[in-house]
Amino acid sequence: MFKNSDNRMLHVVQRMAGLTNHRQRELLDVALAEAIMDAVAPEKIEFFTLVAKGKERRWLLRGQFFADAPPALQDIMWAQFDGMELLEHNPERKKAYETAKAQHTIRENKTCTIFPIRGEQGVESLLEVTTQCPMGPMEMQVVQSMQNVFLNMNALLDYSERDGLTGLLNRKSFEDAFFKALAGVPLHGKEATAYQQQRATAELPSTYWVAMLDIDHFKKVNDQYGHLIGDEILLLVAQQLTQNFRFHDRIYRFGGEEFVVLMRCANLNDATNAAERFRQRMQAFVFPKVGHLTVSIGLTQRRHATECPRTRRHGCLSRQRSGPKPTCCRSNQHRSKHP
Repeated sequence: MFKNSDNRMLHVVQRMAGLTNHRQRELLDVALAEAIMDAVAPEKIEFFTLVAKGKERRWLLRGQFFADAPPALQDIMWAQFDGMELLEHNPERKKAYETAKAQHTIRENKTCTIFPIRGEQGVESLLEVTTQCPMGPMEMQVVQSMQNVFLNMNALLDYSERDGLTGLLNRKSFEDAFFKALAGVPLHGKEATAYQQQRATAELPSTYWVAMLDIDHFKKVNDQYGHLIGDEILLLVAQQLTQNFRFHDRIYRFGGEEFVVLMRCANLNDATNAAERFRQRMQAFVFPKVGHLTVSIGLTQRRHATECPRTRRHGCLSRQRSGPKPTCCRSNQHRSKHP
């Protein structure tokens, strides 16, 4: 199965070199799939990521690649959790994830090899390669070597896209991803499931909301307890944000004690409830040494790709405090509407 011609191998090497040219994760997925296509000639390649909602975990199919068709890519902000395959429903995939070792299985008289893709926190995703015949040791080694280059490039992207303290996406990532998030496209393709095909034509909520929040009186925390405690507060807030919002909401540290959440909601009420739920969660949380802290949250609706994310913060978001208790208010078309 392995393609031994010098010209073919040169092409594979060129594909691998092309991995280092990309600065977007989706393009890295495409480049890795194309390189594997050239080296192993599979029928299909799929990328899976494990996502959670409470205690329930499901497989997000983030990309499909075929030998004779364009790739089908999934924007995570359009993903519908209930339509994903449960973790337990695919034992081989579950085993690859838990053991961090490649697994083999037969599906429809074809061989599916499942490669775990490891990151700093363990297995982050899975690569499934479907071939007519089982891959040999050399082919396995080639695919794993390609994965190593892929992981190195992902690590570089993490370094440039994430905040060094909290691990959240940084301000530059927010600005770079803003317009792309507005144009999220559902997964479609030659072998999309019936559920995914239904989603492709369904009327899904397409209104995006930006929630900006900051920690009230954070300067006093730094002045009274020191910057080490202040950093711990930021870490805990980032942790609470990650636990509170959905897996497909994008959370950023905007700077200092300010954070941004980019989320897709059906209407104003849903967006307000999400923000208010987090505000109440933070009000009830007890921080070490500091005790209780509050946050103020502003919301703005983003409908059109012509709107610029670089607008000054107070131009697109508004806050209102009612006495000592910060309340969530909504901002639409750069005007605040007080509850």
